Amino acid sequence: MQMLISLKTRLTLCLDDHAVASWTSLDADNPLGSHFNKHELPLNEDILNRSNRTWCCMNYTNMRKTVPLEDEGHTTCHVVLFTEVENAAELRQLIMKGQVEASLVKPEMAVDVFPVVVAANKAVRSQAAKKMVTRSVFSEILFNLSPTKNITESLKTFGLGDSDKSVLAVVLEGSEEAQTGKMEKLMTQIKGQVTDLIHLSSLTDEKRVRELYKIPDPELTVSSLSEAVVSRVACKEFFTL
Repeated sequence: MQMLISLKTRLTLCLDDHAVASWTSLDADNPLGSHFNKHELPLNEDILNRSNRTWCCMNYTNMRKTVPLEDEGHTTCHVVLFTEVENAAELRQLIMKGQVEASLVKPEMAVDVFPVVVAANKAVRSQAAKKMVTRSVFSEILFNLSPTKNITESLKTFGLGDSDKSVLAVVLEGSEEAQTGKMEKLMTQIKGQVTDLIHLSSLTDEKRVRELYKIPDPELTVSSLSEAVVSRVACKEFFTL
């Protein structure tokens, strides 16, 4: 069996609690935000048997990435980068009041979008199974990104700070919520500039990321930093530091 996948680089999604499936585009020269060629890539039959989904697709635009997640609610994940943010402290107050329908991630802790998507995928599955560790699916994303099981530390490390000037926003929409305008509402709440996601890597603090996830030099000779982080996020239950 083959799977038709449209993407520029590596896409990793959790298909169940213990498995991660990964695919890589054969065309690595396309710049982010350009047209993406489609390639038919083989997928392990056993993994497919454990997934209700027979395809997945990441929709790339310069300003937003949209990904269908692996849950029964057919949740869609939207990721947007904001820079020149002027009201981080105000946003944190709104978050504590439950008035922000998004997970606001520190860009310096995100090596790229894929680990964030994996964390969101795990969060919606935990929510559906009523097994969340935190109070909301949005804080669950932050907790999933963290290599520690300490909730307070996880939210502090990966969540928006009062003085932050940039934020990576993660918005989730169920199949029946497509017209609720969550993204539009968020745009009015964040006083900042929507920025091309290609600039995310320039905001990442790679040294801090490597120290936090304890990623040694030898590991990066056989995998990318993103892959190293994804493996830890996907297997946090078995690989907590």
